Amino acid sequence: MTTSSQSGLAPDLNSSEWVGRVNGLTGWGPLSWALDASNVRSDYSRGQDYEATRYGLTLTYRINPQWRVSLIGGQESNNYVSLQQETHNTSGYGFVWTPGPRTELSATQNRRFFGDGYDVSFSHRMPLSMVTYRASRNVSFQPAGVGYTGQGSNFDAFYAIIAASNPGMAPDAVREQVTQVLQARGLPADGTVVNGYLNDRPNLQTLQQLSFALLGARNTVTLNMTESEQQPLGLANGVTNDYSLSNRTLQRGVGLIWGHQLTGLSTLSLSLTQQRSISYLENVPDSKTQGAYLLWSTRISPKTQANIGARRVIADGASSYTESALTGALSHSF
Repeated sequence: MTTSSQSGLAPDLNSSEWVGRVNGLTGWGPLSWALDASNVRSDYSRGQDYEATRYGLTLTYRINPQWRVSLIGGQESNNYVSLQQETHNTSGYGFVWTPGPRTELSATQNRRFFGDGYDVSFSHRMPLSMVTYRASRNVSFQPAGVGYTGQGSNFDAFYAIIAASNPGMAPDAVREQVTQVLQARGLPADGTVVNGYLNDRPNLQTLQQLSFALLGARNTVTLNMTESEQQPLGLANGVTNDYSLSNRTLQRGVGLIWGHQLTGLSTLSLSLTQQRSISYLENVPDSKTQGAYLLWSTRISPKTQANIGARRVIADGASSYTESALTGALSHSF
């Protein structure tokens, strides 16, 4: 995977990453193993470039159908906090608890070069709704969504709901139906509400995300809440912006989207979002952005769709502004 980002306030960044994993069983049925390897290289247009390589072995023991426990060991090498590559041993543990087919709780904790890293996730599915929570502490380079290659949190939630409601449906058919639902109700596949900011070095990120998705016959509702705290790890690279100079930056965001099927051909969606960025550096003002988005869509023919949208955005902080816009679009597929 490769990503690229450019900004006049921070050095340009080209990042490449490869990840590999091999799983296997042992002669002892409840015990399994996995080998992991990854490499991340981040090249900045000015200043220091960064590279990190990790290798790990995970042993997992299945106690019963509800519980699995894991031991993790490995090694990592990077130049995140120095000019040369430094090698560190890693160790950790984890578990997965599935008390029923609708609920899962998993957690891992690793001793890393920066201290304790962790990843905790919880999901619970009801017949037509789903709630998920995730908390993690890890190294990050890019704002949320820039290097993300998955379908998105909203896509994942509705996929789980539709797949559970149609046990015999093929995965491709489920994905197609999820895509149709999202497009018809005016919902983005990714529910990210904290957009992040470009910086000039790796960051230690502590992240929390809570999301809720409800799928009805004619209405859908999604709620996403995110809190992200970042702290720089390396030396500053050339020209930076206020937030990349801060020792710590805290971002909070919340987004609520309601989609309604007006008729068999027309839909209406309303989105309300708020994002706040807080710098702990003196004389750097907080930034808050609020937005309201209304979108009406209709299908003119099987391959032609039109929409009319209105939005209102209010931003307060170092650069305050208000925006009101009316948009229209006509799309046709061949």
